Amino acid sequence: MLKSQIKQIVTQAARELNINLQVAHAVYYQYWNWVNDTLSSYPLLNTLSEEECSKLRLSFNIPEFGKFYTNHSLAVKVEKFVEKRYGNKYKKDKTSV
Repeated sequence: MLKSQIKQIVTQAARELNINLQVAHAVYYQYWNWVNDTLSSYPLLNTLSEEECSKLRLSFNIPEFGKFYTNHSLAVKVEKFVEKRYGNKYKKDKTSV
């Protein structure tokens, strides 16, 4: 469902801006790939000190969506929640990353 909505929005934007549909899709996905690559390049936040986390860029302002961000304390809370919910399965998967 989301993919069809994205395709529709990108198609409409391409028409309105009079650009090639393939170029519009490439630009859209390049932006999200950049966000994903940036976040994936960070070390696990729970292994860093609060000071080291504060030096990283942990927020992204995405037009029409708003600001996505995290910080050290939020990362630790999420880590505890996931560990509690998924237990040993999570620990096993985490070591293979």
